[in-house]
Amino acid sequence: MYNNYVDLECEVVRGCGEGALYVKKDYYFSLLRSLLGLEPFPGTLNLNLISPIKNYSELCSICKPSFKLETIHLSSTRLGGVIAWYGLLMNIPCLIIRPMLSRHRANIIEVIASMNLRNKLKLKDGSRIKLRIFCSKS
Repeated sequence: MYNNYVDLECEVVRGCGEGALYVKKDYYFSLLRSLLGLEPFPGTLNLNLISPIKNYSELCSICKPSFKLETIHLSSTRLGGVIAWYGLLMNIPCLIIRPMLSRHRANIIEVIASMNLRNKLKLKDGSRIKLRIFCSKS
């Protein structure tokens, strides 16, 4: 399923608090639980891409995403699409996502795992970490 990976240096940055709202939505929660194989923690860890890749468009061109969900409409609600990769953050399995309707700058990606990564790894804003992203073959 994966023929290579990309190791990135990233910096932890504060989010706007919306990740938790979306992870808790039934549609996304079910999908994330299926992809992770565990219940996702209701929130995301926001990372600033430092090197060697500096924005998500560049990441998409170098490392094919694991999946891409298109924006859908359920009743009167619009649920934005997501570009995502499987990854490891300090040996913890995770999903790396970029919501298509994101308000973040292009250099910010979000990480979802089954735990509060900020607490588990004792991360603060400005902490530097290594992230491995697996590139899809198909």
